[in-house]
Amino acid sequence: MGSIKLFLHPEGVYGGVTTYATHLYHSLREQSYETRLYRVGARGTVHTNGVPIGGIDINTAIRLAKPGKSLVLATDRHTLELMSPIIERSRSLVLHDTPQFAKGNLLEFLQETKIPVIAIRESIKAKLELENVPATFIPHPFIATKPRMVRRLFNAVSLSRIHWWKGTHFMVEANTQLPLRKQIHIYGQENRLYMYHSLDSKYGKK
Repeated sequence: MGSIKLFLHPEGVYGGVTTYATHLYHSLREQSYETRLYRVGARGTVHTNGVPIGGIDINTAIRLAKPGKSLVLATDRHTLELMSPIIERSRSLVLHDTPQFAKGNLLEFLQETKIPVIAIRESIKAKLELENVPATFIPHPFIATKPRMVRRLFNAVSLSRIHWWKGTHFMVEANTQLPLRKQIHIYGQENRLYMYHSLDSKYGKK
């Protein structure tokens, strides 16, 4: 089926974007594509969800990026300067959340370059089109992991960053009103400012 190169920004080690990247990697491999996943501007190789993510320098990434044979999986106002040459070479970009383009000059860049955008949510597609940025809606490529059936330990579990954007405080507030056996067990990387201002100050350290 050919080969395809997938590009992440240097921080692409964990989080929703990287989860998307690893599911897409497995999905493409199932379709017999030779697939490579890279972090632009990073060194070495990390492994996430069983997928090797190799570091690659910007010049090599630009050389490898080709329309129809590569895909840029995310950028925002912080990484656009680094990723824009690869986006323009590959003629591709995936957008996941409104904060990626709510601030900064990403919308202006997309309006000027007419880069084809993939939105993983219909709401993102609608917001982009209101800004005169056409987008194609393609859902998240979830790949089942064939989990073993085990005894259920908790009533509910949250696996997400502990952050304003994720609304973790709503779950913490709900836990204050639920009996212990029905509370949500919350796991994820902490945003320290969020923990201090929104959780520790109100609910205490736990």
